[in-house]
Amino acid sequence: MPDTRGGYVLVIDQTRDDAAVLASKGDDALFSEMLYYAQENHPNQRIIIKTHPETRAGKRAGYFTAAHCTTDKISLYSGDASIWDLMENAIAVYTVSSTVGFEAIIAGHRPHVFGNPFYAGWGLTHDAFPVQRRQRRLTAAQLFWVQ
Repeated sequence: MPDTRGGYVLVIDQTRDDAAVLASKGDDALFSEMLYYAQENHPNQRIIIKTHPETRAGKRAGYFTAAHCTTDKISLYSGDASIWDLMENAIAVYTVSSTVGFEAIIAGHRPHVFGNPFYAGWGLTHDAFPVQRRQRRLTAAQLFWVQ
């Protein structure tokens, strides 16, 4: 498990060609943009990029590699840690469209979302690209039960 003391920004990787990523028009550029904004919004914080379990198992490639760790404040973590444990001390969560964003809402975070997942656009996320068709504001409990 990475050093989770003192808080950090948690950036979630996803597998290439994941249906949710494709539906959000996600590509390398979008994941790079997400990492850029994580650094820009939290300049003095460590960033942990969590790889997808299928990437760790060698089944599918992700969007992030060690090459994205351009400073000593950015680390790529591919270990076998519970996402709940990683979110516990995170000060912010960034995702394109992973269900981890939904789990982050349940855990009390307001994740930064760069895609168009089902949980975006209801006032519970920081949306890089607002979902225009969603005009209502929901509580986390309402989002959970609406789906």
